[in-house]
Amino acid sequence: MRASYFITLPFRYIEYQFNRVHPLWCTFAITENCNACCEYCQYWRKKHSDLPTESVLKVIDRLKELGIASIAFSGGECLLRSDIVNVVSYTAKLGIQASLSSNGLICNDELFHDLMSQGLHTLAFSLDGSNAAIHEVFRKGCDFDRVIDSIKKAVDIKKKYQFTTNIVTATVVNKININDLQNIYRLRKSLGADKNYFQPIWPIFGEKDFDERFGFSEMGFKDLERIAEELSNIPDGNLRKYYEIVPYLYKNFKWIPERYQCFAGRAFVYVDSSGTLFPCSPLTSQPMGSLLEENIQDVLSMPGLKSKLKNYKRFKCGGCTMSCYMEKNILLSGIHNPFSLWKRAR
Repeated sequence: MRASYFITLPFRYIEYQFNRVHPLWCTFAITENCNACCEYCQYWRKKHSDLPTESVLKVIDRLKELGIASIAFSGGECLLRSDIVNVVSYTAKLGIQASLSSNGLICNDELFHDLMSQGLHTLAFSLDGSNAAIHEVFRKGCDFDRVIDSIKKAVDIKKKYQFTTNIVTATVVNKININDLQNIYRLRKSLGADKNYFQPIWPIFGEKDFDERFGFSEMGFKDLERIAEELSNIPDGNLRKYYEIVPYLYKNFKWIPERYQCFAGRAFVYVDSSGTLFPCSPLTSQPMGSLLEENIQDVLSMPGLKSKLKNYKRFKCGGCTMSCYMEKNILLSGIHNPFSLWKRAR
């Protein structure tokens, strides 16, 4: 996270208290098409139509107007889009930090080089195990050896051309890999990637029996504390404060809004593959407006928007375990005490 984010956060925080919508962060699901069959995901079960390049760039223009400083491109599989290099280049030239995630199945030296040379800030590879036996249980169709080759090639290209792109691994923590986390960390380090990010599995992922097979909802609080402690002991990853609250996210969620506000729709937003704006990805039942069909000011002044944001502020959504959102909530909730902001980020 750039230092400039921390400089602007106190001013943003004041605006957020009055339900002003000037978010810094956006996740943009640029495609719903995917070449894998991960257990927790529904995208691969049917074919989807992607927005044409000109529409994607128009969405990015609107996000710039909104004040977005960072866009994380997600999917689906981002690298399936033939225009992904142009999209990243366009985003970076607007002064917006561009990141993207990949399952690692597209192992292409030229593509990795072009993305990094055009200013990609972070390239994240999904890695859910330190070996094929663990990784491929959860991520069907994701050949472990190919993923490792992709990470190696990306790291080699970064070093060879002295690019500044962060090469990271992203792990969905679940029952299958819970005892493999230290091994995943050591593997990532041996490959030369920069960081590990660990995302405890979200209870509503997947089919009816999914949580029973992979999730933590049935675990006791003490077991969840053990998992949180295990995660806290891994360097170079998420905020430690986030790991500390993981047990409460599953077992005592009412405790969370007493200490942390939710800034969905105010500090961060989500855009789906049709160009529709939402407060966050779990709240796709609450669209804020289309970035392709409406003027950005019309979206922000839509009737009832303030009352909706007030509900998000009070965690009416029921909560989630998603680190990409909760970490921002933790940081922003600490701004009322400037010293706690840095303490929470340890």
